[in-house]
Amino acid sequence: MAPQPTRPPSPLFEENTERSIGEIPINAGPHSNLFYYDPVPGDMTAVYAAGPDIENPSFFDQFHRIMFDQEGKIYAWDLGLAAKEAPEAVNEIADVADPMWDASESVMLFHNPDSAYLFVRFDQPAPPPDARSGVWLQGQVLGFPKIAAVGSRHGGIVDANLDDAATEVAFITGDGGLYIYGIRAGTLYQATAVNQVGDGRVEEMALCPAGSQVAFRSGSHLFLYFLQSNVIDPLPFANAADDAIYAHAPHWITNQEFWVLLDLPDGRTLFARYNWLTETVRAAFFFNTALGAGFQTTTSR
Repeated sequence: MAPQPTRPPSPLFEENTERSIGEIPINAGPHSNLFYYDPVPGDMTAVYAAGPDIENPSFFDQFHRIMFDQEGKIYAWDLGLAAKEAPEAVNEIADVADPMWDASESVMLFHNPDSAYLFVRFDQPAPPPDARSGVWLQGQVLGFPKIAAVGSRHGGIVDANLDDAATEVAFITGDGGLYIYGIRAGTLYQATAVNQVGDGRVEEMALCPAGSQVAFRSGSHLFLYFLQSNVIDPLPFANAADDAIYAHAPHWITNQEFWVLLDLPDGRTLFARYNWLTETVRAAFFFNTALGAGFQTTTSR
């Protein structure tokens, strides 16, 4: 029997900070177009004007922009103006991907195959209420030499996540390793326990808002890694929900809940909300019903 996880102290979950319980951006369809789903009315909206080949979409700021990467560059789509914007300092680096803001939206993490980077906004006066662009574009890019060194030895950087306080970076290397980097202390270590489950390699992951757990996929199953205790939770209820044959694309909502995609034996893909503390799964909708069959999809983190 797998060891039971040591639950973190309850004050962590009393805050129950939610990242994106509202509308959820999705890239889907044969051309990987941009959509967003509103769970309350159950509406799915397409944003075809943003173009094809959208990857890693996520909402940010009071104007409801959607960040994403597209053909090696990072952009924001303004839903109100129906316009695409780009941070020039970020796109001066080649093959960038995976934009992700901290809770204050003053720091954005992104990566390319060589390393992970931070885009730090310059201090700006408060924009007027009708400001729509420009303010968020100004900033400085900072690199992580330690992350770059690990990537050069282990097949490059394939994914990276930031916690809400911008203190921890979790990243995956090309050989399936999971590493944790402490931004303030400059500490870096490999989470070797994750390579003892599933297929022995991490293929996708999501760092929770508090930076205390990593939900990750190895093979066809999801697992939960606790940073402090170095313990793995096999998440049996999440992986077995509705007889799922493949669980993937975890996306944290709170420190105890995340969205997950479950591929079912009949070919449908279920978008569900999983609470690892209560071990409950709540279905949201079937992607195949909302978008049609024959597509691949991921969710933002």
